[in-house]
Amino acid sequence: MTSDLKDHYDIAHFIDTFALGHYARVLDAVDQHTRQLLAFKVMRQEHLNGAELRWEYRAFPHEAELLMRLADNPSVVRLHDCGYIESTSDSPTDGGMVSYGKNVRAFALEAREYGAKGWRPYLALENLPRAHNLLYLMKPSRPDVRWRLPSEEGIALAMQFATLLQLAHKNGIVYLDHKLEHVYWDGQRLRVIDLNSSRVLENNLNDDAQIRTDIHNLCVGILYPIFTGLSPLKTALRAQPSSMQE
Repeated sequence: MTSDLKDHYDIAHFIDTFALGHYARVLDAVDQHTRQLLAFKVMRQEHLNGAELRWEYRAFPHEAELLMRLADNPSVVRLHDCGYIESTSDSPTDGGMVSYGKNVRAFALEAREYGAKGWRPYLALENLPRAHNLLYLMKPSRPDVRWRLPSEEGIALAMQFATLLQLAHKNGIVYLDHKLEHVYWDGQRLRVIDLNSSRVLENNLNDDAQIRTDIHNLCVGILYPIFTGLSPLKTALRAQPSSMQE
């Protein structure tokens, strides 16, 4: 049922400015019914393409499905709601919306209809503190300085991430998109966001090549910089997966 966005969410400022993504913008939002602070992730306007759904559009139902499949792991960010909005603003505050809650099947089935109308998909997610984001935590304040996590914290983070990947691989999911800006750490507990680039191993749940790549990307994209404070490519702090040999 169509309703008005402002009746569901009070949307405020952008919270993704320190690590902009390709798919979406993310804003602070307060659920008008529960007063809970959420992260409102909405597809960028430039990815609309009429009746033909671009992969960026399809990534939203895809991510919602994976979030629900991995909801038993405490390290995965929580999905609260998914749906479509009518507004074309980068910072939407009103206009029509349709909400599916956690019914990701219905959300996916309606994608083509709402894409043809020019409506954009959104996810309402658990809002994680910026101060816990690894890229934000480890970004140097001077060009000659690199920070790293204490070794005992790095080991705890690595073990929690390994447990998450173990569950994901058993469910036929490879995360793949291992970047510091996707990882939150409060000193004790790991939280991971952005499953829009993750893949489902539909035909072969024991795809060793994909699973090896996932573990490799964890080692290169997350573990190397948190233990050394360096990028594996020795350029920016933002780690990029290098070759398997490297």
